[in-house]
Amino acid sequence: MSTVIRGASVLRSGRNSKMAKPRPLWWRILKGALKVTAALILALVLFVGCLIFGFFNTKEIRVPSSTARSLIARFVPANIGITFDDFDLSLVKVDGNTWAKRIVIDTKNFCVKYEAPAVDVCLDDLHLAASFGWGGEIPAEQSKYIPHIIRIEPLRILGADIAIDLTAFPEDNEPKKEGGFDFLSFARNEILPKWDVEGSRVQVRNFRIRTAPDASYTAKFDLQPGDGDNKIEALLHEVRSVEGPLEVHASVVVQRPASWGADLKDKNVSANAWKIFADGDVTIAKGQTITLKADSNITGFNKLDFRIQTFFKNFSMLKEVRAEGDLDQAAFEGKVSAALGSEKSELRTLDFVNCGITANLDAKTGGVKCGPQAVRLQIRELGALRRPDLYVLAPEFDLQITKLSFDETKSADYKFSLFLDHLGLVRLGVQLGGSVASTEQGVKYSVKGRADAVIADFLKAAGLVRRTPYSIPAPLNTLDGAVSLKADVDFNENGGGINYVASTRLDSEFQAVHLDVNGRTGLVSASGGGLVPETDATLSILKLYLSAPRFDLRSPPAFKPDGRFGKIDASKFNQKISKAEEALVAAKPKSKFKLRIVTASPEAIRIATNLTKASVPISVDVVFDTASKAPSPVSGHAIVGRTPVELFKRNANLERLRFDLLPNGDNRLDGRVAIRYLDYAITILVLGQASDPQIRFESDPPLEDNQIISVLLFGKPPSELDDSDQSTVGNTKAAIADAVLGLSSLYLLASTPVESVGYDPNSGRVTARVGLGGGASLELGAGNQETGQGVGFRKRLSREFIFRSDVETVGTTGERTVSALIEWVRRF
Repeated sequence: MSTVIRGASVLRSGRNSKMAKPRPLWWRILKGALKVTAALILALVLFVGCLIFGFFNTKEIRVPSSTARSLIARFVPANIGITFDDFDLSLVKVDGNTWAKRIVIDTKNFCVKYEAPAVDVCLDDLHLAASFGWGGEIPAEQSKYIPHIIRIEPLRILGADIAIDLTAFPEDNEPKKEGGFDFLSFARNEILPKWDVEGSRVQVRNFRIRTAPDASYTAKFDLQPGDGDNKIEALLHEVRSVEGPLEVHASVVVQRPASWGADLKDKNVSANAWKIFADGDVTIAKGQTITLKADSNITGFNKLDFRIQTFFKNFSMLKEVRAEGDLDQAAFEGKVSAALGSEKSELRTLDFVNCGITANLDAKTGGVKCGPQAVRLQIRELGALRRPDLYVLAPEFDLQITKLSFDETKSADYKFSLFLDHLGLVRLGVQLGGSVASTEQGVKYSVKGRADAVIADFLKAAGLVRRTPYSIPAPLNTLDGAVSLKADVDFNENGGGINYVASTRLDSEFQAVHLDVNGRTGLVSASGGGLVPETDATLSILKLYLSAPRFDLRSPPAFKPDGRFGKIDASKFNQKISKAEEALVAAKPKSKFKLRIVTASPEAIRIATNLTKASVPISVDVVFDTASKAPSPVSGHAIVGRTPVELFKRNANLERLRFDLLPNGDNRLDGRVAIRYLDYAITILVLGQASDPQIRFESDPPLEDNQIISVLLFGKPPSELDDSDQSTVGNTKAAIADAVLGLSSLYLLASTPVESVGYDPNSGRVTARVGLGGGASLELGAGNQETGQGVGFRKRLSREFIFRSDVETVGTTGERTVSALIEWVRRF
């Protein structure tokens, strides 16, 4: 039984052997590959392990110059050229730390150059030694698999020549990636705290930077920290610019605390401050020199205080600038002082003393404030008053930035105030606020505010500028009182304006100027686009009493033009312009100006003159409008009220004189003068166009014109006149009828002792002889363009001899002839 079972077992086993098949080829390949890969990985791990073991346990690994050249040729990009005479790189094991290495680089005549060339650096001697490793204290932002710096030994760079061409750098238009490597943060946290500054030296023989095709700067300096005294000294020998002669000499000394590494790492150690001292001078063209002295205490990367003094020599205005301040985190607070001025300019001195400056980077606010006595402005003593205190101004101002944005839309909100009280003589106050923004559509701005100005003592203010080019003309310079101005400002990029109210209350013993001005000046949209200035104002004359200078009709006053108004040579403007220029001028939007001058009462204006027995009352209502479509921009009227005058040696009354300014340019006169005689009442009427007025005579009882003229000139009828006087009456009548004698000529005849009047109707020449007394007379002659005009003096020396002198001007040529002769006259 048992045998059968074994046999069956054998038989089953034999059946299975006959049914078995070989493995597939891919299985055998995969199985072999896995074995080979496992063997390679094991070998690589063993190899890397041996390398790591050898790297960290080998005392020194050296890379000779030949190997360095081969590595540079193989791995450095072709656009970067690196050359050297001697190069030695070694990795040395750090005693006591298995996972740390010390790298030492020594090289001679080491140069790095871009092909552009954008950067070209050559060093005569370079020594760099630093320790790095794994493990130990690892910065939080650094991976544990990346080696960190343990220590940087004193650095030595000698004979450095550095050239940087910024114009050769390609423009970087790519947006900056967020979360990338922050070198400044790495240097602050890793490099500076672990760098042993003592013994270091950085000597730059020539540093040149090119910022534009025609602008480059050169410098050289030597940075060498002191040993043991915790000082860092840097000497900047000179800087030169191709833009002009420029030399800079400067030195910087840094005193660092003993625990400077911890200070830099913690970034906030107030007990141990870094102290920086700097001084230097800059020499530019024409011997101008700037001298700088500064010192600062740094108690952390975001906290410091500083003091700066800057002196300017041979500058036209600048003299000195001083500044000091404190920076704590994002808040800055400081003071600035400055001295400007020149003995050769109108501005003698301008001093700023401890003006406050504040800024907060987090809140994005800041400002400048100069309080009382912080600003002192002295101008040259120009006027007749020689009191130095009158020429010293002390304004106060405050400029505050309440909101600042540097986003896509750069904008700022601001407030500004200015106040000045000059010895109670002049007061000025300005308060403004608004915003300014730069957008894709352009600059947008707005400003709103108010301004007040008062001249409390006008007479003293006039004395300040007396005998100067800014003298206030007579008779205003003799008035005393106040002048005030108030204005409201509202402007933006679309327009706006200034609403203003001004007034004068000026008086003297015989004169007064009481005026009110109310108006608006601003910018309005033009029909063709853009903005044009527009003014709409009203001048109200409440009281204007003035004394005119004395007039002597026998010797008319010589009017001298104000020297402040220069003469214009019209020939310079008589040049032809192109049609395109004419079209451009015609298409340019015209400004709009409208001014109304109106008197508050019929006698608001009174002019005192020696030609009348009483002051002349005048009232006006005149409008000047440049936007008017009428032929004349001026319209309105002026009225001279009832005034007693002396005409033809008689008391007379100017009953009315109205001057109408019509929009069509046809200005008209309407005047009436009444003269009373014992037996007559004569009326002179002045009517018609102002350019060609008509003179008419009326009388009661009625008389003919020649009779009226005879009475006016000689005080008696023609029947009582001799032949010469009758000829004078006839000539006067003919001249008036032919409109040769105008209103002013008639007034001259009526106000002077006329001896005779001659008239030539053919030439249109009128001559009048005026008695001067003592046998002397003055002869005035006037005619048309051909006959010209003249003045003659006649003096009887005896019964037979007469002295005569004449000055004649020919109208066509403008030539002037002067003659003088003695006439012998004898009647038979």
